[in-house]
Amino acid sequence: MHKEVRKAVDEARRAGFTVRELSGHTWGHIECSCGAHVKVFSTGRNPENGARLIRRFVEQHRKHV
Repeated sequence: MHKEVRKAVDEARRAGFTVRELSGHTWGHIECSCGAHVKVFSTGRNPENGARLIRRFVEQHRKHV
């Protein structure tokens, strides 16, 4: 997994979100207590965009944790 994506996943974990690891192209997903989730791709074309999506999800759902 790209270092920017790994940093974003670690930030989500520290913020209290549930991180579930899967196998395959989708490395896993990050879950909010409201039921929403965002996929984490292990081999995305643009890892910086993937990290940005994770951070945006965390910001939008921070109030639910």
